[in-house]
Amino acid sequence: MTGLSAANGRGTRRKPPEADLGLPAALKRRAAQLLASAYRDELTGALTRRVGKEYLAEEVQRARRTGSGLAVAFVDVDGLKATNDALGHAAGDALLVAVVKALSASLRSYDRVVRYGGDEFVCVLPAGTETAVAAGVDRAKHLLTAAHPGATFSSGVAALLPGESADALVRRADEALYAARADAARLEATSAAAAGQPPSDQPADNASADVGCGYCGGRIPMTHFVLHDDRFVTRSADCASCGETTLIRLSTPLTFNEMS
Repeated sequence: MTGLSAANGRGTRRKPPEADLGLPAALKRRAAQLLASAYRDELTGALTRRVGKEYLAEEVQRARRTGSGLAVAFVDVDGLKATNDALGHAAGDALLVAVVKALSASLRSYDRVVRYGGDEFVCVLPAGTETAVAAGVDRAKHLLTAAHPGATFSSGVAALLPGESADALVRRADEALYAARADAARLEATSAAAAGQPPSDQPADNASADVGCGYCGGRIPMTHFVLHDDRFVTRSADCASCGETTLIRLSTPLTFNEMS
């Protein structure tokens, strides 16, 4: 009898296939590890992009059925390339791990962090709101800075709109991130102007200069550069000609505490 006890007819839990095969415990553990590796980013432990996108699509459908809401945060780690260039990829890897650790500790146990790109992550909050996800991300920023002074990330949040797709939701959160960066740069420039000084990382004699793109040599107005990384006092801008991002550093970088 399939799934039933021959003695009393009551339903019983079927053994997993590996138990029937009598696999050694070590092999069972390895099989479980391989299964987990298909879902998790090997470095950070966040969900992989493929799995994360599938999960988000499912949560969008659930939110539509139940009306429970859904919110996401798009997170971009500040200065990862600068960290890799100055301190090596081990330091860059440690920065990514620290960011995911801070995010996971600041969100609910059933919220998910997805590694969306090299230095980009998406936080998915089922039944969440923009206020809730923004508060969680803010807690993560404080945790990260407290554990690793100088480490930062930028973020944008969005809540699901009626009829919106998963991709459109993530795109709005990404757009909110860049809008927040632009606002921060304008605020810095306004504060510096009110004080009669240029921004701290932009000398007065360079304030109106153009910068050559590091890839195609095209000219990028200094005013297009936005704050990229406080730790290395860098700014970044996308080249209108080739689309690549150029970084500039106008002062000596601060010491970066090694992460562990």
